[in-house]
Amino acid sequence: MTWTYSGDPASSDRDKVRFLVFDTDATEQLISDEEVLWLISEQSNVYMAAANAAEAIAAKFAKDLNRSAVGLSASPGNRGAFYLELADKLRAQISTTNRHGDIFVGGLSLDKKADLDADPDNVQPAFKVGMFDKAGA
Repeated sequence: MTWTYSGDPASSDRDKVRFLVFDTDATEQLISDEEVLWLISEQSNVYMAAANAAEAIAAKFAKDLNRSAVGLSASPGNRGAFYLELADKLRAQISTTNRHGDIFVGGLSLDKKADLDADPDNVQPAFKVGMFDKAGA
């Protein structure tokens, strides 16, 4: 398994996820490149992939327990709780980012509609007015 971070989150989605979950220290690698890339492939949003990565990291730290002096009680370690809280915060940020996807509305004017109809690279609609009209009728 590999681990890389360029220090520039704008350079790749992998680096964005690492930055968002604070996995930027090569001496303490929290999740592998392959795991990050899989999480990205499963999600349509980098913040959701980062939230899932934070939960995976929290699961890793779940085995770290804080024990009382007597040894009779145990609670999850602070790092696991931190990453679970981070996952919730990342999911909340999804609705505040401007990276949801682009909306395209064609045919706002007759000229633009004609341009779109004439463009061979434009995906043509499945149905059009007059598509079943007989030529020359």
